[in-house]
Amino acid sequence: RVAVVAGEVLHESLEQELRDVLGPRLLNVYGTTEIGHAVLANGPDRVKEFTLGRVLAPYRLRIVDEAGRPVPAGVEGRVEVSGPTIGLPVPRGGDTPVRLGTDAWFTTSDAATMDAEGFVRIHGRLDDVEIVAGINVHPSEIEDRLTAHPAVEEAAVCAVRRGTGVSVLRAYAVLRDAVDGTAAQALRAELLDACRASLTWYKVPEDITFVAGLPRNPTGKLLRRTLRVLAAEDALS
Repeated sequence: RVAVVAGEVLHESLEQELRDVLGPRLLNVYGTTEIGHAVLANGPDRVKEFTLGRVLAPYRLRIVDEAGRPVPAGVEGRVEVSGPTIGLPVPRGGDTPVRLGTDAWFTTSDAATMDAEGFVRIHGRLDDVEIVAGINVHPSEIEDRLTAHPAVEEAAVCAVRRGTGVSVLRAYAVLRDAVDGTAAQALRAELLDACRASLTWYKVPEDITFVAGLPRNPTGKLLRRTLRVLAAEDALS
């Protein structure tokens, strides 16, 4: 009756494919381990494409700046949540968890915006943000452009610092069908052209490397730290 997705930012291109097949049965939700419950849900009755929906009662959610002040609608900031089930992490598994009061705000590690109707869009984790040309860049935006291409199964982007001290983006893509030689060069050029056509110049990867798989942890989450190490090694080769 429903197909639930959660855990990672759902790329626009993949969401569109899923909605074409599932329609209102696609349920995109957001929560964290500390909260223990979904606090945002997009569907099946209240849907705005490419968002995670609106906050679910009895939880409250706000977007704040670095000083902890709520930001206006449409301005990016950090997600904070208040509610009855939030427990803070403990040093050891046997320790008694600390339960936050319902009036306390729990600060997550996610960057987001909220529109005037209360629909929230998650842009990614704050520690995933890359700085290029002195500007914060969310890799998910570039990854979405790459995975929109029918030849690309999945993609990941990170920044790498060149010997000159300048940071640039490097992309890694897993293809649905292997290509090599001239075909690989042509596909790489096509993907870069697609990025240039729809992204600001500093968001366009310097290069795209085709790989057999991306580094992930046992639950399937992308290991960006490992990816950054790989990119640094590639930059030296």
